[in-house]
Order: sequence, then C-alpha cells, then structure tokens
Amino acid sequence: MMFDWTSFLAGMLVGWLGEWVIDYLYFRRGGRDPQELEEIKAKLNVAESRANELESSLAGEKEESARWQADYNALKTSAAAMESAREELEACRANEATLAAENAQLREELEQLRQGMGVTATRAVVVDLSSEPEDLTLIQGIGPRYAEKLNAAGILTFAALANAREDDLNAAIQPEPWQKVDYDLWQDQARLYATLAPMQIEGDDLQLLEGIGPKYNRLLRKAGINTYAELAATEPERLAIIIGAPPWRKVDYDAWIAQARLAAADDQAGLDELQKKLYSRSGDNLVLIHGLGDSYNHALSDAGIYTYADLASRSPGEIEAIITTAGLRQADYEAWINEAKLRAAGKRVARSKRTYKEAVVVTCPQDLEPIDGVGVVYERRLYNAGVGSFWEVAQIEDDELAEILEVEEFQAVDLTAIRASALALARETNTMNRVWDGTPPDDFEPLEGIGVTYERRLYAAGYCTFEALAGADPQELEGICQPPNFNKPDFAKWIATAKSLAAGRGA
Repeated sequence: MMFDWTSFLAGMLVGWLGEWVIDYLYFRRGGRDPQELEEIKAKLNVAESRANELESSLAGEKEESARWQADYNALKTSAAAMESAREELEACRANEATLAAENAQLREELEQLRQGMGVTATRAVVVDLSSEPEDLTLIQGIGPRYAEKLNAAGILTFAALANAREDDLNAAIQPEPWQKVDYDLWQDQARLYATLAPMQIEGDDLQLLEGIGPKYNRLLRKAGINTYAELAATEPERLAIIIGAPPWRKVDYDAWIAQARLAAADDQAGLDELQKKLYSRSGDNLVLIHGLGDSYNHALSDAGIYTYADLASRSPGEIEAIITTAGLRQADYEAWINEAKLRAAGKRVARSKRTYKEAVVVTCPQDLEPIDGVGVVYERRLYNAGVGSFWEVAQIEDDELAEILEVEEFQAVDLTAIRASALALARETNTMNRVWDGTPPDDFEPLEGIGVTYERRLYAAGYCTFEALAGADPQELEGICQPPNFNKPDFAKWIATAKSLAAGRGA
C-alpha cells in the first residue's frame, strides 16, 4: 500500500502552527493578543484549506490509478486469449499440414499399388468426390440416423448443410421436444469442411464391371475400394456389408471379384467373355424357388442355367445329373421345374408349404433385421426360404428354423428368443397373420429422387414393385414418404417411370 505523504505533511504543518501559537502566546508573550490570534487562525484556515485541496487531488489520482490498473488487467486478459488463439491456430495449421502429407503419401501408395498390380492407364480415372454426397457424420452431433434424414431431405453436402435454414433442418430432422439439436454448431463445422479442397482419388472405373452402377460404385469408394486390384482382394462377405443390399436384390459379389481379377490382370478377352455370360443371366434369382438354396444355385449357374426359363426348359434327369456332378444331395427337381415355369410366366408363387389360418398374403417382405439375433446373413436365409414377415418367423418350429438358418451344432443360437422377438415385433407393427408371397421387390433406384429412406417407407406401405407403384396416387405417396416442404419429389414422375418399367418387362 502506498504511503500518503500529502496528508502527512498537511497534518505536520497544522500541528506545527498550533504548537507555535501556543508557545508564542502563552510562553513568549506572556499573554494573549487578539489581533495576532485572529491572524494565526486565518493562517490555520488557509493551511487547512490547502490540506483539503491536497487530499482531494490525492483522491483523484487514486481513481485514475484504479482505472489504469483495470485497463492493464483487461489488456493482460486479452493478450492471454490472443496467445491461446494463436496456439490453437498453429495447432490447426500443423494438423492441416500433417493431413496434407498423409494424403500425399496415400496417393503415392495407391499409385504404386495400381502400377504394381498391372492396372492399365486407359481404365484409370480421377474421381472428384466434391460431386458426390459427403459424409455428414463427420459433423459433431450428426450420427448415421440424422445423416440419413438430411440426405433424404436433399442435404447431401457440407455446403448445403451450411446454407440450410433452421426451418429446413427442423423439417428434415424432426427432433423430439426432449432432444437438443445444436444446428449452429452443425453449420459452423459444415462451413469449415466446405472450405477444404475436395478430395480426389485416382483409381479404376469400377462401373465398367457388370453389376456395378453409380450407387454401388459410390459405396465401394467410400469404403476405400478404388481399384480393380482392391476389389479383387475383397471377400464377398465384406462386400455384402459395404453394399448393404436387401437379400431379395440379386447382387453377385463373386462375379464382381472375378471380373476385377481379369481387369487387374488386363485380360480384356477374358473379361469380355465373362461379362457376356453375366449379361445373359437376365437377373432371375433362382434361390427364390422352394428348396433351391445357394449351393444348388451355384451348381446350376456353372451349368449355364441362370433364369427361370432356363430351368423350366430342362428335364428332372438333366437337373439331377448337374446336382450329382456337383456332389450335392438330391432334391425335388420336378417341383423346381414346375415353380420355374410359373415364375417364368410372371405368375405369383406362394413360396412356403406352410399353411396358416386367416393369413394375410402380401407382396412386400418386412425388414427382418430388427428381430433379436437376426443379422444380414440370417435375414438372407429366411428370405431364400420364403419367410418374409415377423409373424412367419414366430410361427416356425425350432427344428425348421434351425435348418433354414443353417445353425451348426457348435453355435449357441437362441431360437426361442428369435421367435419371441419376432412375435413381439409383429404385434408392435400390427402385422399379425402377415405372410409374404415370395415376390422379389423391385429396385426403385432408377426413379429420380428415391433414396434408401423413401424406398424403405414405400416397401413398408406395400409398394415394392413397379406395378404397385404405377397404380399409386401422388398424394398417397406424399403421405407415405413424408418429404420436407422445401424438397418434395416429383411423385407423378415416379408413377410414370414405374409404368414404363413395368410395361418394359411385359407386365
């Protein structure tokens, strides 16, 4: 604390004058002089006034000093904040430099791999990912479910998210009242990602392979599969997980791998020959025939039987010879041929031999993955067996269910729990007594504006074929899909396209 010299000096002055007056009047003069006393009092008043002035000046200086101290503290705090911001900026620059170096190294490794595996330069392409949907799950607070909702609303890129209105985001996400969604934080991060240079990946044009279109190509690249060599080295099981196609949609991953191997080896003649065979298959899924599973299907394919018409044209003896040569157990070949004739003629076939009272037969299967214990593999096996509803799964006896799922003795699969879960879901979804007729749903991807979300909603509402969609009403479709107001699809165009596709296959 600073010593108050002004107050001290003023006090000393007043004290000294008082002492002098007393000494002069009482000791030296030996009496009182009124006039002199008045003069002394006047001097005392002047001294006191001066002391007050000094004290007031000192108070002003104290206030000024306090203001300077506050300004100093504020500047010190601001300097600390600026230093922290500078350090954060430097860290971001260092991280950006690290990412740039890693991307450069990755591109170099990919180039070396491409050259080492013999991929020809004529097939190589540079894919600019800026024109493709971006991974919105990189944004803090956006998970796969929110990203799917945003994509369904037409928000596919960071730039689109950054520029979206709050009303649009609310319409897309439709959060519950108790959910806290920080759109400002999403958009701040989206603006940052949008400013980054679009990534370019050098690889092969995977769409040159039979069975791979724009959608599957995008999913493969997102999973890091950019060259024929990388595709050739990928297991079918991993491809199934990456693509995520419903089991009723025929996707021949083995054919992809076989083509990729030929393309990576630059065997154009072999690739052309294989693709001609693949193209001639016409897309029939023979495993939908009762009792004809994957093993039998592969044996028939190896013998050149790819379609219902192919199978319908053969005799039971011919089919028996094919199956025997493949080392598989005997089956009811005549039943296969009879069902193939019906399917080749475009007739609906009730897949299951099981009969149920008061059954409601439907064309569209349900998504069976929500059943506890049923994943992608088991779902596919259930569909192949003609089981396409929660209620059907609940009705199957344990022995038959174990056979359908191909449960091995060493596997601890709780079949009772699977059936109980399926029954609970049938009740929750109000689909008791529903039975699927085995009709493979159509792929709605060719219809402009239909993504995964809208396709699922249409399937759940019973619209899973072009014929069904062709007979729908635009207002009804809008009620099923529930699109946001700012991005409504052209439902009339969907219906027109579905009619054209249905007519194109002779429906």
